[in-house]
Amino acid sequence: MNPSKSFISVEINSMILAHKTFDLIPFSTSTAEGNMALDEVLFQSVCKGIRPSVFRLYAWDRPSISIGYFQKSTSLNLSLCKAHHVPVIRRMTGGRGVYHHKELTYSIILKGNKSFEKHKKRVFRELSDIILSGLKEIGIEGVLSSRTLGEAKNPNCFQTTSVCEIMSPKGKKLVGSAMLVQKGTVIMQGSIPLSDTYQRISNYLNGSTDVGSQEIEDWVIAQGVINAFLTGVQRKVTLNPSTLTSSEEKDVRELIESKYQRDDWNFRR
Repeated sequence: MNPSKSFISVEINSMILAHKTFDLIPFSTSTAEGNMALDEVLFQSVCKGIRPSVFRLYAWDRPSISIGYFQKSTSLNLSLCKAHHVPVIRRMTGGRGVYHHKELTYSIILKGNKSFEKHKKRVFRELSDIILSGLKEIGIEGVLSSRTLGEAKNPNCFQTTSVCEIMSPKGKKLVGSAMLVQKGTVIMQGSIPLSDTYQRISNYLNGSTDVGSQEIEDWVIAQGVINAFLTGVQRKVTLNPSTLTSSEEKDVRELIESKYQRDDWNFRR
C-alpha cells in the first residue's frame, strides 16, 4: 500500500463546527452498560434541546467488548466471553467489534440540521479532525483515510479503515469510530487504543478457541493524558465544563436496567 494515496489532508474548512460550543462531561470510568447508557441519555438531551452539544471522554471498569448496532452477536464466541468475564454490549452506533481496555474512549454529540443527513461524510470528517487535534497533543500523529482499507465485513473494527477514519501515515488504524445521525442529531463514538490490548478481540471472535484466561492488568489512564488531549480538542472547538443533571442520572439508571443489561438488546442480532 502506498500511504500517500490513502490519506487526505487534515486541513479542513469547517462548515459544521465553526464556533461550536460543547458541554464537557467530566471524565469517568464505568461499566459497559453504564457507559453506553450515559451516551444515549446525553444524545437524547441534545435531541430535546436540553444541551447544545456534548463532548465526553471515558474509560471502562474492566476489559469489555462493544459491538455495532447492526453487527451479529454470533460473530463473537459468547461462551468464551462469559467464561473470561468479558461483558459484551451493543452500541447505538454502527461499526464492528472493539475490545475496550487501556484506551481513551470518546463520544461527540451535536444538534444538526437537514444538511447533516445529506453530508454525513463531511460531518464525520470534521468530527475526526477534532480527535486528530487531541491526538497530536498527546504525541500521536494521525491522518484521515481517503478510502476504505481492509475487508468491510470483518467483525474486528481495527482490521478495516473506512473513509475519513484516523490512521497513521504508514497506514495503521489508530482510532475505531462510528457515527449515527438521528432526529437531526449526530453522535460519534470512538476508541483510541493506548496499548496493543485492543488486538485481544481476535481471541473472542467466533471460531476462536479457548486460549486460557487473559491476564488483566490494573490500569488507570493518567490525568495528564486526559488534560493534554482536551487541550488539543479545544484548538478546534470550545468546551464548557458541565455536570449531569439529576434527571439525566435517573435516566441512566433506568436505561441500564431496561436496555443495556438485557440480552434482548445486546444479543438481538
